[in-house]
Amino acid sequence: MKFKNSYIFLKREKEKNKFKKNSKENRIVVSLPPSFEQLLKKCFHEINFDNRDEEFIFIKTGAFKIDYNNTQKEVFFKYHNVWSNYYLDIIVKTKNKQDAVNILNLVNSKLINSKSVFEQDFISILSYDYVSEYYCNKLFPYLNEFERKLRKILFVVYTLNFNLEYYSATTSEDFQANLKQKASSQKNQTISKKDCYIKLGFYSLDYHDIETLLFSKSITPQETIKLQNFLKENKDLSKLSDSEIRKAFELCNYKSDWERFFGDKKIADDFQIIFNDIRVFRNNIAHCKFISETQYKNCLEILKKTNKSLDIAIKITEEKDFVYKNIELQQESFERLAKTMRETVKPILENINLVTQPLKEFSEKLNEIVNPVSKMIPNIANMIPKVKMPNFDLPNIVLPEIELPKFDFPNYFNNDINDDENNEDNK
Repeated sequence: MKFKNSYIFLKREKEKNKFKKNSKENRIVVSLPPSFEQLLKKCFHEINFDNRDEEFIFIKTGAFKIDYNNTQKEVFFKYHNVWSNYYLDIIVKTKNKQDAVNILNLVNSKLINSKSVFEQDFISILSYDYVSEYYCNKLFPYLNEFERKLRKILFVVYTLNFNLEYYSATTSEDFQANLKQKASSQKNQTISKKDCYIKLGFYSLDYHDIETLLFSKSITPQETIKLQNFLKENKDLSKLSDSEIRKAFELCNYKSDWERFFGDKKIADDFQIIFNDIRVFRNNIAHCKFISETQYKNCLEILKKTNKSLDIAIKITEEKDFVYKNIELQQESFERLAKTMRETVKPILENINLVTQPLKEFSEKLNEIVNPVSKMIPNIANMIPKVKMPNFDLPNIVLPEIELPKFDFPNYFNNDINDDENNEDNK
């Protein structure tokens, strides 16, 4: 396999007068800069140039040796000469990518540095950097994993707390407008415009947007409402405990969403600094910029550590916050039900006299009527005369008493005698 780095060497502008007069020897000295070929030979000792015909005078190829792992590795080169500028390719042939990267790094350290032999006469540009390409390709899976896990924890936490309004609950109107514009610009034909903000909201955020979302301090509308309700329900704050008052005052403090929702997720306390470091690496990777071996190692360590912490944060949210949210919602549901019942039963209890008083008055009046009658009925039989029939010996006839008292109307309406006792009397 071939691996290549490419360079451009632009001739520096120097004084136009290249002639210096030696007054002592009465002669003129012409100062000529070294050729590109001479600089290559000076930089790499064991170097060979291929023989070419004159028609290829502007193209030269060859090879040189370089020490690597206690051995001599052959490195090939080719350059074009255009006026006073040079376009150089360095080629390494090997089966191992890591070896290719290491060898190209060694060559690069000789060609481009402040003490390079080319520095005095040329300004060097690294036009194609396989080393950075290699490191970017190695880092991208970890960066890919980081962004996807970060987006997942954002979706989970915000929808858990705010449902459909997750992208607008704690953000400014400008932020929401920007998010909607980016979400709608993705032009996914399978998603309606009405739903695209919800489905694609956090997919449209760049690193700057995420930093604004997580670390901008504010007081949310929900916190303002909670504070207003607290003051409404507690007219006399002197009756509250110190802890209750302090808890209410926390609603007045400007806080970031990171403090509100992520402080207990076991992610690094300096996540904002880490996030900015990853953003720098991410920009270099996404735009195929320079990534050195040192940068690669630093970025890899940060990404591995942060990805593990995001796994823990997601696990805590799913195993702990989901349960707490269900308990909280059930409690709120019970409180709403209790409030509804209180509001429904209270007017009935307050107006129960309006229902019972007429019945009570009716019972009293009925009692006034029935009691005299019930007292009179037993005496009616005694008022009926005894009749004697002629020529017949008939017994005296006495009308039986009518036992009206067993139908105790006054007490019936006053609910003084229960149904079981009435049933026993009627047997």
